Amino acid sequence: VSDFRDHNRYRMGSFSDLVPLNENGEYVSGTLDDANKEKVRATTKGRMLNISRQMVVNDDMGVIMDVTFGLGRSADRTLEKDVYSALLSNPVLNDGLPIFHADHGNLVVSGAAPSVATIDAGRQLMGSQTHAGEILDIQPRIWLGPLSLGTSVRTLNSSATNPEQSNPGVQNPVAGIFSDVVDTARLTGAAWYMFADPDDEPVLEVSFLSDSSVR
Repeated sequence: VSDFRDHNRYRMGSFSDLVPLNENGEYVSGTLDDANKEKVRATTKGRMLNISRQMVVNDDMGVIMDVTFGLGRSADRTLEKDVYSALLSNPVLNDGLPIFHADHGNLVVSGAAPSVATIDAGRQLMGSQTHAGEILDIQPRIWLGPLSLGTSVRTLNSSATNPEQSNPGVQNPVAGIFSDVVDTARLTGAAWYMFADPDDEPVLEVSFLSDSSVR
């Protein structure tokens, strides 16, 4: 972004379905639904570390270099924490509802652990998402949850046969459903998430101040 003001982000609406040409070979005009608008805003974060010339001269162990690497890792860690904080806060959108809400058709409140049944239920919920009455056919690609659930999800995702069945010949209907399974200590409890490919349906955006804005 170019400055620290609010910047609009638009999600375009759906275009009308295609229809056959009429007898004169003419195309019928379609309609484009209104876009949904949200806002992003950049903020500044930082820390200062005072290093004297004498400290630099006396640093025969390379400690200061290690500290500078640590500052970079701190920046990466802060960015990651901010993303998870935004996710867990379930922020309110322009329609007055939080991102994850029953009215958005993207929230299951049962608290059930990942299983063939619950993952498939989430798949069906995502695939049924609509915009302006049009089915979007969104497919889950990324699973995100706490460390305590990651191993079982990887097993479910990688097993050709259903690991929940004693019969080894039963096919696993959710095998390979996720291209990436992400488990993290930044999430705790029983909540877990399924996301589509961010190239198809992004949910969270991380914005940075443009280099051209720094003078």
